[in-house]
Parts: sequence; structure tokens; C-alpha cells
Amino acid sequence: MPIAWLLSRWLMITNWLGLSVNWGVNLLELLLLDGFIYLTLLTAWQLTHRKKVVLGLAAFFMLTPFAYTYYLQVFYTDLPNMLILLIIFRQLIFWSNFSHRQKWIHGLLLSGLTGLGMLIKANLIVLVPAILLTVLLMRPKRSLKLALGAIILGVALSVPAHAGIDRAAHFQQNDAYKFPTIAWVTMGMNERTQGTYRREPTAQLTLSAISSKKILQRGKKSIKKC
Repeated sequence: MPIAWLLSRWLMITNWLGLSVNWGVNLLELLLLDGFIYLTLLTAWQLTHRKKVVLGLAAFFMLTPFAYTYYLQVFYTDLPNMLILLIIFRQLIFWSNFSHRQKWIHGLLLSGLTGLGMLIKANLIVLVPAILLTVLLMRPKRSLKLALGAIILGVALSVPAHAGIDRAAHFQQNDAYKFPTIAWVTMGMNERTQGTYRREPTAQLTLSAISSKKILQRGKKSIKKC
């Protein structure tokens, strides 16, 4: 729901500019992709000051399927989160260069970006255990702990933000129409289709249709084949 709601806000802007839905989504993809490539090259130059490194990265982005034959064909939520992660890492890398006042401003930016990333894709929560391990093993300086705390705050704030978006969109989850998680497991163990999606078996699948014992047997059989 947060992804659909956020995308609808963007489409409202592009629609006001006279762009169709397709043009609006394509423009968003192009801005995110080019922004990610530019910031990656800029970061590489600022950290290494080596032209070969920057040219190598540019060649990777432009000559491999990573960019213009992959991320521009379909709108993947991985792309905005990759950009958000890159910005977060840049903030942490150059944190010591900021003044005391700038650190508070960039701390707010970190919280906002982390919260936005969590709304787009909740797997960004891996930042929390990563931060805890960093604090325990590396014992960073007090000023850097402010940045790490801002990231954790952003993760926490994403929970009420998610609920607020659900209320704003009048969304209510209906488990009767929810795709069973077990369906993905059984599809992966389907020998006839080599793990690909098939509508027929999944449309009739219920939690009681396949026993856990049968799933375990299929899993052991698949492991033996590997």
C-alpha cells in the first residue's frame, strides 16, 4: 500500500504536467537510475580520485544489462532503495566533514530517508542489526552514533507512517484474498514446472491442502538432487 500511495502522489504531479501514466513512471525510473549512477560515480571519485575506477564503473553501468536494459524496462522498488542506501552511506562516509549544526540537519535527512526506504521496502530493516554490530564491534565516535541513531529512528517512525498511509488510502487488509505464503514454497518444489509460477495449482491452494510433512518430503528430495 505505501508503494502504491507514494507512486500515486508522483503520478498526480506528472498528470498535472500533462504526462500520461506511462510517461510519468518512465520519467521516475530515469531520474532514479541516472541519480543512482551519478552519485555512485561521484562517490567513487571523491573516495579514490582515480579516473580508472570511475571509468570502470561507468562502463559497467552503461555497457552491461544492469541499467538501461533492466531497470528502465520495469519499475522495481529495488532501484529507489538502492539510491536511498547510497545516500545514507554517503552521509555516514562524510559525516566527520559536517559542522555540529550540519550534523543535526543531516541527521534529520537520514531519518527521513530511512523511513521512506522502509515504506518502499521493509527489508531495509537489516540496517538495524548492522548498526548494532557496528556499535558493538567498532565502537564509533559519539558524533557518528548520532547518525546511526537517526537511522534507527527512521526505521521506528516508518511504522506509524505506514499506518497513516493505510488510513489515508482507506485500506483494510482482507486475509481471505491473501496469497498464501506456502504457495511460494510449493511452487519452488514443483518438479513439473521447475519452480515457475502456475495459476492452476496456486488458485486452488489453501493452507490445509498441503501438509507440512509433504512439504518436508519435497524439500528433502530437492536437496538430494542438488
